[in-house]
Amino acid sequence: MPEETNAKYNANLKIFEDSVALKNLGKPPFIPLSMHFFPAKFAGVSNAAVMQDGELRLKCLKEVLFHYDFPMAPEDGLIWGSWPWNTLRSKQWKKPGDELPDDKPFQFHEMEVMKADEYDAFLNDPGDFTFRKILPKITGLFEPLATLPPLHNFLYYPMFSAPYFASPDFIEMLESLKKMGEQWLEFNTQYENYHTEITQSGYPITYGGLGFPPFDVLSVFLRGMKGSLMDMIRRPEKVLAAIDFLTDREISMLKAQAEMFNNPRVAIFAYRGTDKFMSEPQFKKFYWPSLRKMIIELVDAGLTPIPYFEDDYTSRLPYLLDLPKGKVPIHYENVDRVKAREIMGDQNSFWGDIPASLLSLGTPDAVKANVRELIDLFGDTNGLIIDGAVEIPDEAKPENVEAVFEAIEEYS
Repeated sequence: MPEETNAKYNANLKIFEDSVALKNLGKPPFIPLSMHFFPAKFAGVSNAAVMQDGELRLKCLKEVLFHYDFPMAPEDGLIWGSWPWNTLRSKQWKKPGDELPDDKPFQFHEMEVMKADEYDAFLNDPGDFTFRKILPKITGLFEPLATLPPLHNFLYYPMFSAPYFASPDFIEMLESLKKMGEQWLEFNTQYENYHTEITQSGYPITYGGLGFPPFDVLSVFLRGMKGSLMDMIRRPEKVLAAIDFLTDREISMLKAQAEMFNNPRVAIFAYRGTDKFMSEPQFKKFYWPSLRKMIIELVDAGLTPIPYFEDDYTSRLPYLLDLPKGKVPIHYENVDRVKAREIMGDQNSFWGDIPASLLSLGTPDAVKANVRELIDLFGDTNGLIIDGAVEIPDEAKPENVEAVFEAIEEYS
């Protein structure tokens, strides 16, 4: 990395790290945590086009990054391409250009893939349960896995597995997996080139690893919202046992991802912890202890966990005081800013939370007024990081994104 580029990279990283540590004595940075389809809109191409062409997606990301010169490169928001989902024949994801119109965002279809009476089977052998029960339910490609006997049956003589893999369905599955693997290798090369170019241009990537609070893993990806909320009342001991297992799994997974991507920053997207989903006693019992443990263990491992709290988190602010000071940048979608200032003080960075509606439909002057409020409330904490509530929304007006930078210059 050239010396001048290395200096820019280190300076940009220091801006972020000083903000996290509540030591940023300069202007608050504008750092989008990630982006979905705003780069496509900015470049004048369809959502479907960037889903179907990974190289085009990365080109659009670079165009936005270099145009606005953010201190860090936003993570690409999981838009790797529609081809892996199509190969897997995913039953959970709907994509622009395939199941949805070209200009729509992708959608996740939540499913109850684990039944209420399957907790014991899941906890007794999570790997086998995932392989033979979960994967066949969420993808068409892996449906043949449901025909396998328990995996421990292959413990003594692996050759006994041969007859199961000789069926036409298994052969088709393996051939499709080979094709998908080859496509991944091609995309990995494209992504490595992208990563090299932007880092050598002086931009650290916001985060590498991505995970979820243990309750959300259970609720969103296994039991579904209805099932998990009923389980808290009908079988709380099973829910807690599953959360205990999933907590350790998420911690280990995020540590491994941080090492794999050589990036100590890991995002944790929190969905179900607001008072719209559960009462405060339920939050104290089922949600917060495991998430708190997860965040603290990641901090102790030298990582920077970035919790992104969706919906209104005002009622949960007192719990966030339990997190290590100056170690956990907290990204809010929606919160009472005055109460956040009163309760959190300078405990941890405030990251957010310009409304998506304002960036998409408002005027530059209205955006500036909103940013000024953020600076007036949190500027003296030396930890403010400015972003949209949902990062930069897909339909944001480019002039409103420019207005954020202008407001920072005018009001800091």
